[in-house]
Amino acid sequence: MADDLNERLRLQMEALLTPPVPPQVTAFQAKMALRKTPSKVDGKSMYDVVDEYMEATGGDALFAWKEASVFEINSPLVTELSALPGLGLTAKKKADLFKAAAKVKV
Repeated sequence: MADDLNERLRLQMEALLTPPVPPQVTAFQAKMALRKTPSKVDGKSMYDVVDEYMEATGGDALFAWKEASVFEINSPLVTELSALPGLGLTAKKKADLFKAAAKVKV
């Protein structure tokens, strides 16, 4: 019983100390976080992988990549980019990337 209580208290403390995942970050924050994060492609950052994909894709997606002022974690574009093989972002990794991006200051 004491172990169960200790575990519940540990989980509650962890939840209190874990920063929430921001629902959106600025484009600058997102791109800087991507630049600082290695991709699954040797020698390329996540930014490099995304930028190459966006340039190859073109159209509205490229316009959004270049002109958006914010990126929302659950937006169709972010969901599409998360699935890129060079990134391989799980939900947890995407959340961690948004948390890191939120810490970027100009």
